Amino acid sequence: MALEEIRTALGIDRVIWIDDKLITKPHDLTELLLVYPAAGAGFAEIAELTAVIAVGGDVTGELEQRLADLSSDRRAEILTAALAAETAEAPPGDFATAELSTETTDAICAVLRIAPEDRWSFDDALAKLPALAGDDGRIGYVVDLNEGAGDDRRGADVLADLCARASRGTPFILTHATDAAGEGTLERELGNSLPRGPEGEVIPVTVMAKKRLEGDAAAIESALQIGFKRAGLRKALSDVLRAARGQLQDAFDKSAGALLDIVPERLETHVFERGFREGVSELHVVERALAAGQSQRLREFFATDETAIGAGRALRALRATVLDTEGEDASEALSALRRAEVLDGEQVVNRALSPVANGDLFEIDANEPGATASTRFILLGQPCDIMIRADGGRRQHEAMLIPLRRHEGAGNERLKMPLLPFKLDGAEWKLDIENCTFARLAALDLASLRPDGRVRLDTGHTPNEDLLAGLASAYVAITGPLDAVLGAPAMPAPPLVEDLILTTSRTVKVQQVRIGIRKAALQRQGDQRGPLPERVSWNLRRIGRVRPPFSSALLETTLLVLGRRAFDIDFEP
Repeated sequence: MALEEIRTALGIDRVIWIDDKLITKPHDLTELLLVYPAAGAGFAEIAELTAVIAVGGDVTGELEQRLADLSSDRRAEILTAALAAETAEAPPGDFATAELSTETTDAICAVLRIAPEDRWSFDDALAKLPALAGDDGRIGYVVDLNEGAGDDRRGADVLADLCARASRGTPFILTHATDAAGEGTLERELGNSLPRGPEGEVIPVTVMAKKRLEGDAAAIESALQIGFKRAGLRKALSDVLRAARGQLQDAFDKSAGALLDIVPERLETHVFERGFREGVSELHVVERALAAGQSQRLREFFATDETAIGAGRALRALRATVLDTEGEDASEALSALRRAEVLDGEQVVNRALSPVANGDLFEIDANEPGATASTRFILLGQPCDIMIRADGGRRQHEAMLIPLRRHEGAGNERLKMPLLPFKLDGAEWKLDIENCTFARLAALDLASLRPDGRVRLDTGHTPNEDLLAGLASAYVAITGPLDAVLGAPAMPAPPLVEDLILTTSRTVKVQQVRIGIRKAALQRQGDQRGPLPERVSWNLRRIGRVRPPFSSALLETTLLVLGRRAFDIDFEP
């Protein structure tokens, strides 16, 4: 894809280059020579003056006048020498490549069609940027990061100024402080250091290493194609996010207004009471209504908004240009977003004292002495049957508790160990349906009674005042039999009290959690985990919940595997 086509796809009609390399005024060149006077030694017209400056003399006015008397071509030669001195005197590692030559600069200006009046020094930018006043959506800014006579991050100041003016342009940072492999790292560093704009937005920063811009005109154009595509990808995303931001706020306001317009009588019967009867929070319907309003608005936005449609068009056009590096790993950021889609974490399910539900995740509680395995489990059951209702009852009192096993890679796929359609903590897991067992929900309900999610009952416990109606109604039924165990002289001998049994399975996977054990208080001096009270514990802790529709899909997968047809062996020879 030609560079001109990329510019068209990005809507860039004009490119402004801001760089100390583009100094044209004698005053600006004088400022640079005051920092690097040795650069003037090779020029007879100014050598004696820069020698005086080198030993602390002040001939600034005379030097500026001498430079003004020279031709523009001669000043360009002196500028090249001063910039070369800047690179040579930089600390080791500061510059990954040398400054651009005059020939390279001219080639870039020709390829990008940068008009002479759009080649600015930093002082020019300070004076001219206010005139654009944010009306710059079709302008690309190529900004040098370093100013030889001043700040080594002067270019970042230009970006900050653009951000403060709500710029809609496409900015590039040109630098010899990194190579192509380090562009992403510097982009993130610069992006994090910039102030937010008037609406809270951050200007998208794209770094272009000067090392890319080496070679002939064809090589320079190829490098600029890659640089412009990288900028285009960021700009398309930034424009869409900026436009969507206002949509979400508006959708929230409309949903909130619709809810507030409902009369109290209907609020109680159709909003708050619905959640109460289903065994969830009284605000559950409010949460769903707000989420639905914003989700609908986003769907409409991506389908009809001109900014979103234009961004999609630009992204399709940019596919023809192939990037030459993989860039730094983005798995952490993407995994966090995917995790938000798939999982509700501990803070959501445990802090809210949420009743156990289809998709709840448990793991061996490392806080318990002797808990050695790191097994994880998922609870699967028909949601409407296992949910505890407002009266403390439920239709089904057991659900499937299935161990999760780490996926070790291709080659060991089995029907009874289907792969989860998402990752947990960055790893792939499988449902170990072969070791599926049925667990008593009354025991797992203990996780819903405490904000740490532990399947445990401590001596001296009291009901949390934030318990939902169903758990509050069932509190005595859940804890009463265990209080009897804690109050007994000793742990009951077999046959055990039924309420201590989580599952009758004796497989290795559930061995540490199958029976609740009465345990003595433990002080654990010097242990950051802190003391433990006398308790009945199953060595189990709830760590989150797989969200619908993923949890429903896992339930369906499990039922399909368990309900498959099986045939006798074929004995025909």
